[in-house]
Amino acid sequence: AYPAKLGVTADSKGKHYVVPSIEFSWGSSGTEEPSDALVKAYAYAEYLEPLLAKLQGTWEIVEHAFDNAHQMFIFIPMETAFTAPHPEDWFAALAYLLKTRAEKEAGPQVTCEFTAQMDVRKYIVSVDPLGDTTWDGTFDALRWGREAAKEIFHVDPDEFARSVMAPQWIQDWPGPFVVDPIGLDEVFDLYKN
Repeated sequence: AYPAKLGVTADSKGKHYVVPSIEFSWGSSGTEEPSDALVKAYAYAEYLEPLLAKLQGTWEIVEHAFDNAHQMFIFIPMETAFTAPHPEDWFAALAYLLKTRAEKEAGPQVTCEFTAQMDVRKYIVSVDPLGDTTWDGTFDALRWGREAAKEIFHVDPDEFARSVMAPQWIQDWPGPFVVDPIGLDEVFDLYKN
């Protein structure tokens, strides 16, 4: 819904950021006013804010950056981009991150389901969770790329539980536990090769 442009990086307080930008324009349809475009920009920023917070990123909107558009800058730590093995993987993850909620729900997603467990007298038993047990793991799957996703899917899906996208209590759970990345095969078509 909101195409982003890449090509800008930024440094702030010793951190390096990848900075995609999005323009929220008016006047092209003849009905939208600058205030309508600004409402859209801030609504989108509000939607992105919790995702960016998990990545230790942020956003900024420059009102009337152009004659017919406001501009939103999205600051994502560069080290997040560097965890992708290939630029294509990073671009796919970034494109997914910047989609609206409706756009994400319309396509294939990786939904991670977490089961907390404990070792009781040498038996592993499931225990009551301390919070939400599901989250969207698609950003991580795309960022890690197809080959890593295959490895994680078949060998160690617990990697998803250590992601910043997982709820904090899950990241902190000492184990044992089980993570089921539902839909990973659909996102990458893992069973075709």
